[in-house]
Amino acid sequence: MIMRAIPAIAVPSSARRTERSGELNEAAAQAAVITLAPVHAADGAFARCSEPITFGVSLPRGWCHAAEDLALTQAGGRVMPIQARTLDRWSDGSIRWALVDTFARTDASGTASCHLTAGNRQAPAASPRISVTTTGNRLVVDTGIARFGLRPSGPSLFDGVWLGADPIIDADRTGLEITGADGHPCDVTFEELSVVESGPLRAEIIARGNAARRGGRQLPLAVKVRLQFFAESAIVRASVGLTNPNAARHPQGFWDLGDRGSLFLKDVRFTLALRPAEKPADLRCSPDVNQPLEPMRQPLELFQESSGGPNWASPAHRNRHGVVPVCFPGYRLVFPSAYRTGSRATPIVSLERDGARLAVAVPGFWQNFPKAIAVADDRVAIELFPGQHRDVHELQGGEQKTHDFVMVFGDDRVTADPLAWARAPLVASVDGPRRAPHSSGPASASEGTVGQYEKIVRGAIDGEQCFERKREVADEYGWRHFGDLYADHEAVGHQGPERLISHYNNQYDALAGFATQYVRTGDRRWWSLMDDLAAHVVDVDLYHTDGDRPAYNHGYFWHTNHYVDAGIATHRAYSRESGLPGGGPSAEHNYTTGLMMHHFLTGSTASRDAVIELGDWVLAMDDGARTPFRWLDAGPTGLASATYSPDFHGPGRGAGNSLNALVDAHRLTDDMKYLRKAEELVGRCIHPRQDLEAIGLRDPESRWSYTVFLQALGKYLEHRSERDLVDEQYQLARESLLHYAGWMAAHETPNLDRSGRLEFPTETWAAQDIRKAAVFEYAAGHASDPMTRATFLERAAFFFDYSVMTLAAKPTHTLTRPIVLLLAYAFQRPTLDLSLVAGMSVDSRVPAGFVAYKRRVIRNMAAVGGLAAVLSLVSALAFLHPW
Repeated sequence: MIMRAIPAIAVPSSARRTERSGELNEAAAQAAVITLAPVHAADGAFARCSEPITFGVSLPRGWCHAAEDLALTQAGGRVMPIQARTLDRWSDGSIRWALVDTFARTDASGTASCHLTAGNRQAPAASPRISVTTTGNRLVVDTGIARFGLRPSGPSLFDGVWLGADPIIDADRTGLEITGADGHPCDVTFEELSVVESGPLRAEIIARGNAARRGGRQLPLAVKVRLQFFAESAIVRASVGLTNPNAARHPQGFWDLGDRGSLFLKDVRFTLALRPAEKPADLRCSPDVNQPLEPMRQPLELFQESSGGPNWASPAHRNRHGVVPVCFPGYRLVFPSAYRTGSRATPIVSLERDGARLAVAVPGFWQNFPKAIAVADDRVAIELFPGQHRDVHELQGGEQKTHDFVMVFGDDRVTADPLAWARAPLVASVDGPRRAPHSSGPASASEGTVGQYEKIVRGAIDGEQCFERKREVADEYGWRHFGDLYADHEAVGHQGPERLISHYNNQYDALAGFATQYVRTGDRRWWSLMDDLAAHVVDVDLYHTDGDRPAYNHGYFWHTNHYVDAGIATHRAYSRESGLPGGGPSAEHNYTTGLMMHHFLTGSTASRDAVIELGDWVLAMDDGARTPFRWLDAGPTGLASATYSPDFHGPGRGAGNSLNALVDAHRLTDDMKYLRKAEELVGRCIHPRQDLEAIGLRDPESRWSYTVFLQALGKYLEHRSERDLVDEQYQLARESLLHYAGWMAAHETPNLDRSGRLEFPTETWAAQDIRKAAVFEYAAGHASDPMTRATFLERAAFFFDYSVMTLAAKPTHTLTRPIVLLLAYAFQRPTLDLSLVAGMSVDSRVPAGFVAYKRRVIRNMAAVGGLAAVLSLVSALAFLHPW
């Protein structure tokens, strides 16, 4: 996915400055050795010259304070051009994460290595530069090779592209074109151009606009085009984002396709036209990675109808009528006197005439079907939502889709065949000895268990049950599905004429697990899983609307309901076909850490914005002032803290996910509103003097997720400690964690030891026990008594060993959910200075229990008296769903 800039290295956390001395250890003083290699090794084994690459790098505390001091050198001492900026800082002001741009030169295998150092940067002998100038509402991007004129008027955006003095495009025939479901054209208008990045090597421009039916009303469609330009290059990376800002109507709690909030489109295309001439341009096309560029004739059309896989007509692709609207497997390629078919296209097309050249590549083409690319009259049309599809394209209320492609105007200086590199772009990783030391499991875990852990999680990328092969089972492809995981654990025991379709929607933050595995191993298959899933989550799993209830707007949709088919609800959990209605987004399904890691590893602003959006969602859902009953009670609703039932506001996954999201949003923004809300939730849900037997922690069905909250609490303590926010709020959380860990050490047992109290005693319960190991490790980091610390570490090792070895013995350990749990939650490690909390005390009074908003409103209604009867019907209806 081209626009999620390329990742990712991490300097070892062991190389950070010591908390008090500020001295660099030996590892930190060394340069990081970075390997550059194509993300798809089999498709990218060829030399590249000056390929643009963007990656995130994590730096030790105190290692570098200014991004301008970072330097890159390649073998032989060649100084590489570099552009760097800070993404995240340590509390001492040094850089924690930096975003680095460079141009990479590789050998014939497509690989290279370089060294990252801090200080004494030397400029290359000839430093490339890019400039962006503004005149009125017009921008001009000058890369040194090409000039691009951009203007926010009409559909074109480009008012010209020049190589030297030579114009390349016909601006009047270049731009975004949209056709409505009724076949009538729509007018696209861009109203805003903004420069979001302007460095010496890369510039990034965003254009925002909308569409209206020609001569009629405006469509509920927000358009965002992102363009990246590179110094000394005619390459442009592009993405077109299409968002339906309508709210879904979700009648009776069902979220199916065909909802009245949906937008239907027949065709969306981005067109590029060469300047007019008498002679037609020479056309070359490579339909997929196994076919070279070859001469063809205009008009040409390549249409990817379906995935081309063994289950290409999967019921996952049913439309609002319950029909699968795909007609044939794979793609068809049609041009004069020729008709070809194939399975999976990743096309490159090139037009050339009298020295003017235009080439386009569309990575992820077949995976995001239906897609098409057409060439006629020296004009290339990238069919984002192709009109060749026999159905219209439905964007559900609050749904969006981002389409990525790459263009080059003139010669591509990276590879001999234009844009061949774009099919398998370079990614960056730290070499083994310098890779971040994320150990598997507690330090006291047995060597055999650690080895078994590695074997289990490697099954996600290797073997018959790897996630890539699971995609084929349900055909988890198409623009709405690609990137998500098939939830095969929900299909165990299913009987029926068709395979059960269940979408995972990043439950338990698979995204964070993929990112962690990429950092610790450098295996590029983890990077692909991470990048594809991040794109899916941001576009499809989040609810991009302001028009629904505050508890739903900008929230995170649940995975498909347990043990039932997705029906035609796509990734929105509740289909009328199942007969099981539900609400909408909920705090119990809110995962931000993987998105934050993706932002740090790639620089993706979409992932960063999503984390902040989800932090704001926590604030909104808990704000009684936004409900219809604010005149009766404007206090917190409890929707951010409730777990299992509206009346439980102790530690659970609802509050835990909310706390985690608030910590991540605070880290990205430094906005204290998130930290203050986090403090409020901690005080609401937990206390070091709580009676833990009274809240029922021994019941696994209703209280299993208290460990989710304690994991988030450990992270919250780490965050406050790193920010030097060690105060009464910190001590409250610390003593609460120790209180719970003490109870756990005395009473907690593996979940499956209590199988008689479990509705479905599956392998997932063993996987969930790995959370207990993480809680004990956090608690051990805070325990001042050596014997208590030893007890916690022993319990951490016990639960890690139990979780891994119990799973290994089960044939179902390859299912999606248990693997994700192991991927995401085996790497949390405390690194705290315990002396920071000496001498602090906590109020011994346990706060009164939180009263759910519904109960408070009913109580206040009763107090009003005469209004109660009038409002009773309104309240009954309103309480069917959150506000």
